[in-house]
Amino acid sequence: MGNDGDKRPPNAKQAGLVAAGAAVVAAVSVTFMGKDPVPNISEPVNDTPPATIRTPNPDVVEVSLETQVCVDGLLATDTGCAALSDIQTVGQGLLSERALPSQPLRLVHPTDTGVEPKTVESCAMYAELKREGWGGMSSADMRREARFYRACGLLRLTENADPMPVAPALNRDVMQSLDRDTLPTFGEVRFDASDELTKEGERPAIWAVDGDSYICRMAYLATADFNADGSADHLMEWALAAKEGSFRETGFGLIEMRPSGRTTFSVIDPFAG
Repeated sequence: MGNDGDKRPPNAKQAGLVAAGAAVVAAVSVTFMGKDPVPNISEPVNDTPPATIRTPNPDVVEVSLETQVCVDGLLATDTGCAALSDIQTVGQGLLSERALPSQPLRLVHPTDTGVEPKTVESCAMYAELKREGWGGMSSADMRREARFYRACGLLRLTENADPMPVAPALNRDVMQSLDRDTLPTFGEVRFDASDELTKEGERPAIWAVDGDSYICRMAYLATADFNADGSADHLMEWALAAKEGSFRETGFGLIEMRPSGRTTFSVIDPFAG
């Protein structure tokens, strides 16, 4: 989107790709305008009460063969957690009633304004349209799409994930060694190695990297092999926000511990391919 045929309102265009350097991140995340300049990552942009992301162990996340995925408000369980295998088996049927918006989501074609908008009816339909580049036709649709992206994106990421019998724990030492250069960016903004990393939440386990003009928050969701490379990845939900102004962006990412001892973060697109 963003061509001469773009029919979105001005505020939606402003919230989209306004810098060429943001293209990669924006392609694998949801960008929107909001009232809170530094949002709590546990508050999805939606039209229902905010949900909370939980992790069963607040400081050190241990991993077992029966990998747990914990995202309170998305999964229809008492704890907000479910076994990876259950999510893979049940799919959208395991989402809670408030995971998706109550109002219809309408998406428009990325280039051809003559194509009729489509109403999204399922995660499978959303994934197909997302791969083709369709997007929200109004600011309200963009907010609703943020919820589809979050809920359906989680299902897509866990769909082919493999549990790991042995996986390193995600603890303070690992997070402190996180390469700041690999964190989400916007335009020419980059986090510096000296930017402070703090732990903001225990339940959920949330870390934040505080830069000069932006702050990046990361919440732990699960550990498994999410990218088919045979090693364990820590699945995170992230939010990048300007300290002044209303820009913010959310998405998913993987924290990986390299054999060299380097810990990296990579933004991933649930709907790619």
